[in-house]
Amino acid sequence: MLKLSVIISIAFCLCIIVVIIPLIAYGGHHIPEGSIGVYYVGGKLTDKITQSGYHIEIPFISKHKVIQTTLKTSKIKNVECGTSSGIMLNFHLVEVNTRLKHHLILDLVRNYSDSYLNLWIKQRVHHEMNELCSKKSVDEIFIHEFDKIDNRLKGSMQKTIDKYSPAIQIISVRVSKPSLPKNLLQGYTDIEKQKSYIKLANQKQPLELQKAETEKIRALENANKEFQVRQIEMKSKIEKIKSKREISKLEDQLLYARKKGIADGVSYKKKSEASINSKLLTKQYLKLQVLNSMTQNNRINYGSTVQNVKKIEIERSTRSK
Repeated sequence: MLKLSVIISIAFCLCIIVVIIPLIAYGGHHIPEGSIGVYYVGGKLTDKITQSGYHIEIPFISKHKVIQTTLKTSKIKNVECGTSSGIMLNFHLVEVNTRLKHHLILDLVRNYSDSYLNLWIKQRVHHEMNELCSKKSVDEIFIHEFDKIDNRLKGSMQKTIDKYSPAIQIISVRVSKPSLPKNLLQGYTDIEKQKSYIKLANQKQPLELQKAETEKIRALENANKEFQVRQIEMKSKIEKIKSKREISKLEDQLLYARKKGIADGVSYKKKSEASINSKLLTKQYLKLQVLNSMTQNNRINYGSTVQNVKKIEIERSTRSK
């Protein structure tokens, strides 16, 4: 009886091992970081979502798909498009960086399966590039508006995707420079060279203008300094001339004052002498002078002529004074 129970236990363990080992071998799977797992049972997508790590599914009944949710780069090569003038351009590479929104992934996979990138990215790039090129000329695409193609392609693709598959978010788009037919390539190469020359000339022009402006400012400063120096020298000369004039004027005033003082002294002396003389010339003084002159005269006159002679001399003396 004991042997029977042992045999049953061993058989049960073997059954479990037989079931578990294939289950692990065929049903165990790994979901990498940055991805999620979605599951199909009998070909029907379930609502089950698993995060990164190890998981088990029922072999041969359920099936899982790994969906990357982090940033993913899709590279589309050799995208051809025709311009408005009918010239075919070839874009060697178009890179589209996308990311998925977690809460909409099941709807995306249910509607477009796990090959959604082929439909909404690769095929959409060809369609949108044809739409874009058909409205533009070669000049606009190759030169004038090439820097705007990335944003325009991203905007047009995101607008359509938001309408039909909003789970996809386009982060960025990068379009390589298109290749031209050989007969046009040389002409555009020459245009690029001319653009480079013009760019260099435009870069040099502000420097030359700035240099000329600096030289002009420097010349104005030097002229202003020279003008100020000349003004100072002229003021100094004028001050010297004024000083000389003032000194000459003072010397003239001193000479005039000196001569006037001398003249006033002489005049005062003359006036004083005249005043004194006028006071001395009295009748008594004149008679005294006449008598003195007569006493000094040795001639002796007799008779009545003596009085006449005296009168005549007195009159002469009076006139002479």
